[in-house]
Amino acid sequence: MTRFMRLFICLIFGFTVALPALAQDVAQSSDFKNRFLTALEDDPDTNTVDAVATGPYFGSYPPQIYSIIEELRREHAQLLDDKDIRATLTKLQNEHALTGVRFIAEWALAGTEKFERDSIAINKTRNYCSAEDVGAKDLPALPDHVRDLLAPQQEELFMDLEGVSTRKTRPLTKVDIHAERLSEGWLTGYGQGSFGLHYIPDDEARPTQPLIPGDIHAILPTPCDKTFYVFSTYDWPNRRRQCNVPLVIWKIREKAPGSFVISTYRKLPDRFGSVSQMENGDLFLFFGGPTRTGCYGAGMPIERPAYSNNPPIGFSRDGRIYAVCDGPLE
Repeated sequence: MTRFMRLFICLIFGFTVALPALAQDVAQSSDFKNRFLTALEDDPDTNTVDAVATGPYFGSYPPQIYSIIEELRREHAQLLDDKDIRATLTKLQNEHALTGVRFIAEWALAGTEKFERDSIAINKTRNYCSAEDVGAKDLPALPDHVRDLLAPQQEELFMDLEGVSTRKTRPLTKVDIHAERLSEGWLTGYGQGSFGLHYIPDDEARPTQPLIPGDIHAILPTPCDKTFYVFSTYDWPNRRRQCNVPLVIWKIREKAPGSFVISTYRKLPDRFGSVSQMENGDLFLFFGGPTRTGCYGAGMPIERPAYSNNPPIGFSRDGRIYAVCDGPLE
């Protein structure tokens, strides 16, 4: 066998061995592309996280979109040239309500291991606005008789000069109360004191049922019957730690009187400041100060150069988030 024939056979053999590996790489890349695009097309703003309604939450941004873009950037960099993926990343970079998602999308598009820009640099290019700018107003107040009915009670111990003690209760009148009427009771949330969300039945013989811990800032009905979005933060006694707690949105459905299905729906940025309601019923979520938490650097970025707070976020009754200062939801 001549040297030329041996070389030819080696080339053929090498080609036939390498072909399955190449095909496997192509198939894996195709599978990842489809998974990536499907995850974003199903609901590009949904960042569902598994959580239990009994504890604190850390970090500003949820893992779903962030992690899949990070996987793309680190493990499938060859797909960054794909036009469909680049178009999806560009849309996220330019339109997503969360600066953290814009940041990771922009980093992936840059195709570099190190990225000089940060969230503050991105925020400096974003639009900020106030509740007044979009016509948002305070959430509707409860009627006085409903507020009196649902107000949390504080128990106090009194002792007279003879050492006889008596216990009395009084309503806490300075606590924000959010409530929605159900068939046999009230879904009730309290905005201060970590009193949380409760189901308060009409039948006083039945106990109040705790549902979600922390401070409740709003309850928004969805288009579906007996289904609501609940906005909460976990109230740390240490206010500096409170600044690092994100705004968590829960989805809660009453499947029978006093029986509920609860799941986390989204986790939004930290430094939550306030919530108000626009004329179309959407919520206007403001991040920054002045806030009751007294977070460092609170204030509108127009008034300070740091731009560390996420721009306000709009939230619709059908569960969509959007960059409200960029314009109304289409």
